[in-house]
Amino acid sequence: MTRVILIILLFLFVFPDAGSQPSFRTYETRSAGFSMNLHWMQFVDNHFSPLRYNGPGGSLSIHSARHYGDIRRYLVMGAKADYMWNNLGFNAVYLKPELSGGLALKVNDLSTDFALSYIGGAITATSRLYRFENEDPDHIYWTTSYTLDLHYFIDAEIERGKKVLLELNIPLAGAVSRPPEENYNSYQFPGFAEHMRTIHQGTGFATFDKMQAVNLKLLMDLKRTRRNSVSLGYELDFARFSKPEPVIYFSNSLFLRFIIDALVW
Repeated sequence: MTRVILIILLFLFVFPDAGSQPSFRTYETRSAGFSMNLHWMQFVDNHFSPLRYNGPGGSLSIHSARHYGDIRRYLVMGAKADYMWNNLGFNAVYLKPELSGGLALKVNDLSTDFALSYIGGAITATSRLYRFENEDPDHIYWTTSYTLDLHYFIDAEIERGKKVLLELNIPLAGAVSRPPEENYNSYQFPGFAEHMRTIHQGTGFATFDKMQAVNLKLLMDLKRTRRNSVSLGYELDFARFSKPEPVIYFSNSLFLRFIIDALVW
């Protein structure tokens, strides 16, 4: 599964566009940047404990995008870390590395001179790793998923030099790994290979009936020039997996995104 995702991402971002070029004059924009995120995280893993954990955290991500005619491509890579507790004073640590890439096409019926809408698909690889420091300090718990997502993007100009952006991803199907019913996996991994093997144990196919999730980002420019922008954003991230027992993750975030744009005619 990992090799398939890497091949698709290479096809999207490395290989040139196939087919003949359009006869009308068009242009391409490329952008790259990073985001810094502060959030409040909550989760409950009924497979292990009915207690809800919550607490603050932060994340850092890097991203790139390409617009060519009516096509938009994007790639995002980042990681989130949290330190949480519950109402009994027990603690937990949480780490979420993630990689996502997708392709979307402009929807003319939903676009205007001031707002462009894109709909397409994305592939997202995510691992949610956590350790209960008081309840079970010797073992690691996780949800690892490789999903095919519905991707929706809006780029709207609200005034000269200011934009509002909306990004929405909803997983439709994918491969999901959760700890076995008797979890003997220590958080002290002997090496990277063993770590990767552990967080992919018992991988099974999941669709919307076993996996419900949504990631929504809303951004507004604080400053924009022809070559760069600084945006303030809000992110809602929710995921629920039902097997072997329900586990729920939820966070609200505020973040700053810094982008450098390059225009190629």
